[in-house]
Amino acid sequence: MHKLDWIDTHTHIYLPEFDLDRKEMIARSLSQGVSKLLMPNIDLDSFTILASATREYPDVCLPMMGLHPCSVDENYRNTLNILEKKLNEDRYYAVGEIGLDLYWDKSTFNFQQDAFRIQLQWAADLDLPVSVHTRDATEEALVMVEVLQDGRLKGVFHCFGASKE
Repeated sequence: MHKLDWIDTHTHIYLPEFDLDRKEMIARSLSQGVSKLLMPNIDLDSFTILASATREYPDVCLPMMGLHPCSVDENYRNTLNILEKKLNEDRYYAVGEIGLDLYWDKSTFNFQQDAFRIQLQWAADLDLPVSVHTRDATEEALVMVEVLQDGRLKGVFHCFGASKE
């Protein structure tokens, strides 16, 4: 029987919480048929440790670049400028983790929407998939994606509470 290759489309295994058992977790994933681990960026502080993990496991750990909605604040435009520069300087396999989150802090929602819109445009322009986080904001995110969809957007949604439909 042919063994299937699986892709984990979203893992934060590069974070310090996994320092002690990262190697074992990656080995276990590979032994179970998971051949690639896509790792989303979170903010300005995370891309350095994300890059370290991708250098250590270059054939398995694939980096994404984005600004997590929970990391969006009043300085998000400056942050996005820095992350966009990184996105264009290095090899990234997707734009992520991006999206909307109304679970923790609703006060940044307007900033989140603008940041999401900008990052969706990056993905379309660079022909990269997206990894979309939509905690308590699935409908709002779907509306934005539908409005911006010109046939170039592709990717996955995660952290949502909608139905299959």
